[in-house]
This record gives sequence, C-alpha cells and structure tokens, in this order.
Amino acid sequence: MNQYFGFTWFERALSFFLYVGVLSFPFSVAAANLCFTVSLLLALFSGQLWQSLKNIRHHYPYLSGILISYFILMTLGLLWSRDVDYGLRVLSYQWIWLLVPLLAVCLQSYRRRPFLILLSLSLSLHLIFCVMQMQGWIHFTTGGSNQHDATGFIGHIAFGVIYGIWSALLILWGYRGQGYRRYGCWFLALWSVAMVFAAQGRSAYLVVIMVLLVILYRIAMEQQKKRYLIISMLMLAFLCLGIVLGPGKQRVVITWQGVVAAWQGQLAEAQPRWRLWFGAVEIMKTAPWYGVGTGGYPASAQVLQAERPELEPHLGTGQVLAHLHNSYMQSFVRWGILGAFLSLALFMVWAHLGWRYRWSQNTSACMVTISGVAMLVHGLSAPAMEEHFPAMMAAMVLGVGLAGLKDQD
Repeated sequence: MNQYFGFTWFERALSFFLYVGVLSFPFSVAAANLCFTVSLLLALFSGQLWQSLKNIRHHYPYLSGILISYFILMTLGLLWSRDVDYGLRVLSYQWIWLLVPLLAVCLQSYRRRPFLILLSLSLSLHLIFCVMQMQGWIHFTTGGSNQHDATGFIGHIAFGVIYGIWSALLILWGYRGQGYRRYGCWFLALWSVAMVFAAQGRSAYLVVIMVLLVILYRIAMEQQKKRYLIISMLMLAFLCLGIVLGPGKQRVVITWQGVVAAWQGQLAEAQPRWRLWFGAVEIMKTAPWYGVGTGGYPASAQVLQAERPELEPHLGTGQVLAHLHNSYMQSFVRWGILGAFLSLALFMVWAHLGWRYRWSQNTSACMVTISGVAMLVHGLSAPAMEEHFPAMMAAMVLGVGLAGLKDQD
C-alpha cells in the first residue's frame, strides 16, 4: 500500500511540474528550467528516467544511437579542448535533451493532451504579449526583441523555429478537426506565420516556409488531392511574397546584398555571419580531423586573430562570438569531420523517423518529423542543439511525438 501511494505521489508531482514547466516555457527560462529539472529529478529518484532511457534505446535504436554518439563525442572533446572551462559550460546545456526520453515514456495518452493544450495556451499568450510589445503597450526590450522586432521573451533567432513548428502542427490539427476547432487552429497558424515574418529573424523565414511546405505536401499527397497542394502552395507563396514585399522587404534586400558581397569576396562589406564563417574555415584548416575540442572555438578565433591580423576584419573587430551561427560548421570546428557528420545525420534521422506514417491519422508522426525538419533548417543559421528555446521546444515536441508513436506501435 505504501508503495502504491508513493508511486501515485511521484506520478502526480511529475505531471504537475511538467505542466507548469510547459506553461511557463515562453516567458521564463528560469521557471521552465526549474520545473523540468525537478521533473527529471523525480523521474531519477523513482527509477523512471533510467527506464525511459532503456525504452527509447529499444524502440528507436538509430536515433538514440546517433544522439548517444553525439554526446559522447562532445564529452570526449573536452580532452583536446582549447578552453575546457567553456567546454564544460557547453556540456551543461545538454541536460535539456533528457526531456526526450522522459516525455516519450511518462506522457501516456491521458497526459499528452493536457500537455499539448498547455503548450498551445502558453504560445498563444506569448503571441498576445508580442502584439502588445509591437504596439508599444508594453515596453520590453531584451536581446533580439524590442518594439520593432516584437518577439517577446524568445528573441528573433529562436522565434521562427518555435512558431514554425507550432504553426505546422496547428494546420494538421485544424485539418483533422471540424467547425470552430478547425478554423481556430488555422487562425492561430496564420497569426504565428505573420508574426514571424514581421520580426527581424531572416533565417526564421526559411524555417517557417520549409515546415509549412512539408505539412501541406503530406496532407495533399495522403488525400490524393494534388490540386489542394497546388492551391495551398500558391496561397503560401502569395502570403510570403506579400509579407516580404511589405514589412520584411528591407531585411530581405540587406540579406541579398550580403550574399552578393560575400560571393564577390568583399567580406568586409558582408554581414558579420559571413565573416565568422570565413574565419571558421581558416580554423578548420588547422585541425580538420579532430577539431579544436568542445568549447574551443572562441579561444581558437582569438589565437587566429593574434597570428594573422589581416583576418581580423573577417573574424570581427576584436570581438569573437561564442558560436558560429551554424550548427554544422560549429560541429566541424569542434570535432572535425566526424562531428559535422553526426550533427547532420542526427537531424536527418530525426526528420525521417515519422515520415513512414500517415500523418492524417497520426499527429505524433508529424510532430517528430516537423520538429526534425525545423531543427535541420535552423541549424544553418544557429547552434540549434544549444539554444535554450529551440532546443527545449524541439525536445518537448519530439518527446511527445515519440510517446504517441510508441503507444501506436
């Protein structure tokens, strides 16, 4: 009897902290981290976390194998890191990915629905906050978020991947629903896309377009109604064109000018990311097989600046960023060819995992693939695995999706 009541207490406490964590997710890094950390500790003490890890390893061997290899390489990279202290900080960010096995095993069907409802509620409330910020009703400014770049607490780099994933899921949920549920989901999806394009995260445009193309393609192909696909794609194209020629026009023009300048070798006139990538290539040449170790990029860039002053305009005017705004290039710099391969393979296997299911009958498969596609594209312009908001969103959606696939298999 005591074991029964103890188990029930753990289950209820675990659910409570998971629900509070997902509700606070867009608004407070500290609150979300605290709630999910307590959830992981409860699962650890009850033995569920270890069981979750074994369960995921059994049901999804390829995905878990690549993830384990990626984190083993990250840990071993400390051995030859040029900055072990910073490498330990990088390693400490990875606890978020323990949410995947936890949610995949602990979120049974009766828990998944409240979890997703609370996630949608929190993201909807955050959209309202962003509108109030845009209108000047709330004066809130943080890194990558202000009245003219209204992305709330998330910031414009992560805003697109989070709302891109959510908008794609809303389209499918609306398609499977009827009446007010269908049009409510589609309204939220349209609102999310419009807010992404109104912000200044230019790489977010590509993420949103890709996930929407994937979801529209799958719905049309499964229903064998290609005319719906054509109509949907034309509507998406006109929507994107209208927004790009409107609020996003100047940012697209600046991006194109930066690409042209970089292509012509005028890196001093290109955008900072191009200069960072040029410097990263120079660092890659010094250690193409094993890299500079976990967390070794900033120290390596400073050494390169000292040894080759002529590269300083390409690396930045005396300021070195902690990351390269590109997951694959960053993995190459850290761990050489193997690191870049594992980083790319992880997202590709992840995205492919839910592709074989019928999404019109299985939203869990859609959640797995859409989150993988979003992270795959997002990795072209950000350290996707280490950014708090994108990593947590992807881990939650992947975990819930795997929970649904496991139940149906």
